[in-house]
Amino acid sequence: MPNADRKCLGVTYLRILETARDAGQKYGIALTMIFQPIGQMREAYGGRDATSKWLESASWISFAAINDPDTADYISKRCGDTTVEVDQTNHPTGMKELSRSRSRQLSRRPLIMPHEVLRMRSDEQIVFTAGNPPLRCGRAIWFRRADMKACVGTNRFHKGGAPPDQVQRASP
Repeated sequence: MPNADRKCLGVTYLRILETARDAGQKYGIALTMIFQPIGQMREAYGGRDATSKWLESASWISFAAINDPDTADYISKRCGDTTVEVDQTNHPTGMKELSRSRSRQLSRRPLIMPHEVLRMRSDEQIVFTAGNPPLRCGRAIWFRRADMKACVGTNRFHKGGAPPDQVQRASP
């Protein structure tokens, strides 16, 4: 994509962010970058090599509501593999029922396949943190949990709610 088109779309390559990423770590600077599909990040920073520097230097990465096959493939590969036990039953042709054999084998499989990533619920996410296995978790939706509702005052934007100056907050 030509630079003029990138600037019109608001997708510009910002070298200053790379400087902040590389030099700012020793000063405790933390950057939070939000991209939707990984392709958007590759487009903004110039391909796979440039984005891999960002993904490698992150202390955590979260993926939710994944609809892009390339992003799903990246997540699947990053999650790694697991070992599953596979049962097999062989029925030789032309032989009696007594000659069948059974076996169990260990087989390698991706921990989560790309199509499984694409079918995750909209309130689920996969979080990668440095030095830890991937974490598949659900987002805490406060209005569905009684323990979290108790920490929130009356909704002043909902009909029947108390006026803003009368909202009482629960103590933590």
